[in-house]
Amino acid sequence: MSARNACLLGLALLCIGAAGCAVPDSFGGYLQNRRHDLIDVAHVDFSAVSLGPVVYAGPLLAGLNIMTGYETRTPGGSLQIGLGGPRIQERTGTAAGLLWPASKWDEDQKMLGLRPKRTPSGFSVGAAVGLVFGVGAEVDVIEAVDFVFGLLCIDIGQDDEAGIDIEEEPPAAPVTEPAK
Repeated sequence: MSARNACLLGLALLCIGAAGCAVPDSFGGYLQNRRHDLIDVAHVDFSAVSLGPVVYAGPLLAGLNIMTGYETRTPGGSLQIGLGGPRIQERTGTAAGLLWPASKWDEDQKMLGLRPKRTPSGFSVGAAVGLVFGVGAEVDVIEAVDFVFGLLCIDIGQDDEAGIDIEEEPPAAPVTEPAK
């Protein structure tokens, strides 16, 4: 092995190690995380409240699509049927642009981390159209890489749910009546 190849291998292993390993709490948790990763790779969306057409490929986006809940500015439910099966995912906001995106759905969300994530990523291809009810489809190369590394418990998308502490609100104090 040449010194150049050894450096490249070392750099690749360092990047993989820096990504961290998300070891699930159970085998069922591992399977659930891989299922969600597969849905992220390729899926068809059916949305309750969607208006307008949009297409995107890589960083380019053209069109205007608005997704919302039944009440304005609330997340809308979207049934995603993908390679890993079905799931309900929330999405809200506007995807708009004329070649370069001016806005994306879930724009306040991070690209990495728990769902819902901002979509589309710079390595995805998809389209959505809606007239009250909407339909869309997406394929994402980054999510395919996340799935492959996820088989080894390496979560580059940081979206696996196992091992993440979710802060719960403390229980409310009981209301007592004043003494009479």
